[in-house]
Amino acid sequence: MSRGKAVKKQALCLLFLCLAGGVVSAQSQSQSEKKDKITWGFDERIRWKAGDNFVDTNDAVDDSWGLARIRTRGWLGLPLSDTVKFNIRMTNEFRKYFHPDQGEKYEFRVNEFVFDNAYLEITPRKDLSLKIGRQDMFIGEGLVIMDGSPLDGSRTYYFNAIRATWKRPKTTVDGFVIANTAKDRYLPVINRNPGQFTLERDEQGAGVYVTRQLGKTLKGEFYDIFKREEASTTLPLSRLNTSGFRLTGILKGGIQHAEEFGVQFGDYGPNSRRGYGGYVDLKKPVPSFPKLTLQFNYTHLSGDDPKTADFEGWNPIFSRWPKWSELYLYTVMQEGRGPGYWTNIGMLSPGFNYKFSDRANFDFYYRFMYAPQARVLSGQTLGNWRGNLMIGKLNYRVNKHFVGHLLAETLDPGDFYLKGGSFAYFLRSEFMFVF
Repeated sequence: MSRGKAVKKQALCLLFLCLAGGVVSAQSQSQSEKKDKITWGFDERIRWKAGDNFVDTNDAVDDSWGLARIRTRGWLGLPLSDTVKFNIRMTNEFRKYFHPDQGEKYEFRVNEFVFDNAYLEITPRKDLSLKIGRQDMFIGEGLVIMDGSPLDGSRTYYFNAIRATWKRPKTTVDGFVIANTAKDRYLPVINRNPGQFTLERDEQGAGVYVTRQLGKTLKGEFYDIFKREEASTTLPLSRLNTSGFRLTGILKGGIQHAEEFGVQFGDYGPNSRRGYGGYVDLKKPVPSFPKLTLQFNYTHLSGDDPKTADFEGWNPIFSRWPKWSELYLYTVMQEGRGPGYWTNIGMLSPGFNYKFSDRANFDFYYRFMYAPQARVLSGQTLGNWRGNLMIGKLNYRVNKHFVGHLLAETLDPGDFYLKGGSFAYFLRSEFMFVF
């Protein structure tokens, strides 16, 4: 038996043992949960994806593809004392490509087993908690803090961090320090894939995030975050500070609103940098159609002016995730900074949500997209119009254990791309079992 097959067999055996352990835990959960307060869980996510042209917007290149992504996660929370708990989660995601269906790259592979959560949770007082280790962090609406490992897609989104949270009746203060790496090197990886990166380069950060109830229907969030991106073979050392605020609440007439704005200062290699970004979200239920909610979003992220030595583009710091689009998450790779590097983007986005029942609803968005700075490619100045993006998503819940969605996105590229680009589409179905 070859070494590769042996490793795959060992990994499959390990997965079987983990699943078997989950079944045994399930049988004893009702007896041990109340006594020891041990928490545990398991989920299985199955995705099918297909698309064409959404990376290169070029119909002349045959790059359509379809694949399945199968992600398995299991987690355990083990109390060590009345104030200390250890949490751990193991994740595996493998992919099967259906098109194209040739070449070693597209063969079935078990892929890695990684620990995407492993942290101590310490609560010395009711109003104070501390998390030390690998953990998920989603703060605010995800404009600045959401995904610490964007290059493996949605397989993981962890941060290697220390986070302290202090809660008072009207105020919550979060403080954190972050040390993320291009490849997982802090925890063991089973069946390591040498080609799997989570970042282009090592990153560190630190910040404070304050949430305050400002009134009966108004909440304010205020933050200051520092980030350092190490130099690589193609990118210089980057240091920047991001300060911003977010307001959420309800206006007269039942209009739900959220606004966020941030500014950035620092340096990019030998040059100075400054950028800004933000959005406005509005939602309004329609009284005459109680199942219908109208939605509107305006987003603006500054772009780099090629006529200056300074760098003026918005840096998404720790939030390279599909906040605005699954399709366009990949299209921005043309601009040389990797998937989900949201910068130099403006969007006007009307839409709606229709609630069929408590278990099913449908979201639709039309995004008119432009670029604050025109694109310069091989000395040629292109346009500012990125194109028209349409998004439709059906969300459904069978019961508390089974959820899923159907997603369709299309892009009609504008003159920001060579010769206007070619029509692109992205399709996805998802089914998840959670226990």
